[in-house]
Order: sequence, then C-alpha cells, then structure tokens
Amino acid sequence: MYSYTYDKKTGGILLNSSPTGFSKEPRPVYAPELDVLGFDKYWKYDKQTDYPYLWAESNYYWYRGNLVAMLKGGNPYTAPEIRLAYACNEYREVVFQIFCNSSEPCLLV
Repeated sequence: MYSYTYDKKTGGILLNSSPTGFSKEPRPVYAPELDVLGFDKYWKYDKQTDYPYLWAESNYYWYRGNLVAMLKGGNPYTAPEIRLAYACNEYREVVFQIFCNSSEPCLLV
C-alpha cells in the first residue's frame, strides 16, 4: 500500500511514491452513508451522490485533511455514537470556511 496525503484544496487524496509500513485504506463517504450513520442530525449537506463529502479511515472521518468526526460502537441494530472533532456553538449552522476558499462549495456543519 502506498502512502497518501489529503489535498486540502480539492478535498481529494494524493498518492505518494513511498510505500507505507501499514495499511490504512481511505474510502470516499457519500451523503447516503452520512444519513444512515446520523450525521444529518449535526450537519446540513445536499443529498447528492456525485461527489464524496468526506474520506473515512476505519471509524475516522476526514474533511479536506482535517479530522471532523469519529464513530464509536454500533452494530446492525444500534447506531454508533458520533464524536465530532469540532464543537458547534449553534446546531447545524457553522460553516467549515477555514478549510476551503469561499468560492468553493463547503460542508456545512
């Protein structure tokens, strides 16, 4: 497995030429997964499936190279606990402007 870094400008990942000693495979996260896990209780986002909103490594969720949430527990019958990395002062109303240019679409938190 090759190592990678997050591209803060595009929200994608960049593969590095050096291999890594362990495997941590990133996967794209789309709106339906966010809905099933319960992220819609905390964040506002379009329900589009053309582009991923986040990247996940195991139970860690990343947005433009910044850790934004972690899941704990859960099973097919019980939803996991969502631990947000950033506390919001107002429910569902904070914008991640610090992570992207104002001319680009941002994830609303």
